[in-house]
Amino acid sequence: MFSATKPLQIPTVASSSSLTYGPHRKLSRGEEINKFPREYEMVLERKFVCSLSSLLQIFEARCQTPGCVNAPTISYRFVCGSLFIDSLCSSGHKHRFCSSHELGEGVYVNSLQAAASILLSGNNYAKIERLANFYGLAFLSKSTFYRYQRLYLIPEINEWWTSNREELLRDFAGQGIVVGGGGQCDSPGFNAKNLCYFMVEANTNYIIDIQIVDKRHVGLTSTNMEKEP
Repeated sequence: MFSATKPLQIPTVASSSSLTYGPHRKLSRGEEINKFPREYEMVLERKFVCSLSSLLQIFEARCQTPGCVNAPTISYRFVCGSLFIDSLCSSGHKHRFCSSHELGEGVYVNSLQAAASILLSGNNYAKIERLANFYGLAFLSKSTFYRYQRLYLIPEINEWWTSNREELLRDFAGQGIVVGGGGQCDSPGFNAKNLCYFMVEANTNYIIDIQIVDKRHVGLTSTNMEKEP
């Protein structure tokens, strides 16, 4: 797919090839983990599937206030993939349980991580939603998934890509490099609407540029898209 071209000379920018990346793998930005210890811990925390009736039995058995033995009244609701259980006993003790940490503004860790996992694993929402329906699993809604994608995931991915690309260009500055390019359409044949074109440094296999081409930009002829970049 990738065709080799003549060596490309990248203009020298502020930096050099003697960059040091610390104890973490290049482009991992692993040092940022230390800036968000609480968030990182919530990401790594193990999640598991639990039957609703089994969990409710714990709260129905007795009041959650120490020393109170009254059997409370239980109510519950789901918010995306998070379970809320409210209990109220005859002594007036109120308690609320949530199965997910909250990041603020009504954003729950389990739901946000589920949305990120779908996107970053290359899956699509429809298939995962079907799996959840067959499994009887409470899951985030389609509108929530796309809202999280628009507000949080895509901006972060774009920022990550921009940062990594700038680091690569700094590292290659002043060097002669060999670049290959190739494109892949969103569907086979003449029905393709978009093409994603990648530029790869041949010696390291690092992607240094990505271009998205729309068929409308090349006279509505999909076979012309790969020539456009």
